[in-house]
Amino acid sequence: MQGPHALLRSLRDASPLRREALIAGVCLLAGLFVMPLLVWLVGRSTLGEYRHGGSLALLGDYLAGLARAEPAFWVVLLGPYGFVLLLRAILRAAR
Repeated sequence: MQGPHALLRSLRDASPLRREALIAGVCLLAGLFVMPLLVWLVGRSTLGEYRHGGSLALLGDYLAGLARAEPAFWVVLLGPYGFVLLLRAILRAAR
């Protein structure tokens, strides 16, 4: 298993297309699994229990919303990658 420094080094040494694909893939995985969990945690602490069940019920509803191509669910999925793109634009403008 590689440490974080070795992973960052391999990411830096990768071709631009491969690097972007890896970043996009990690962001999409975060949007698919981490974001719904965060939505559930914040919703539970502020609004109370999820009406349809626990976190797995919300994940199932989330995946169903993606399958129905509902825009709100796709915003959650693409949000982490959109944040990366926004951060890049801000850093580029700051130079």
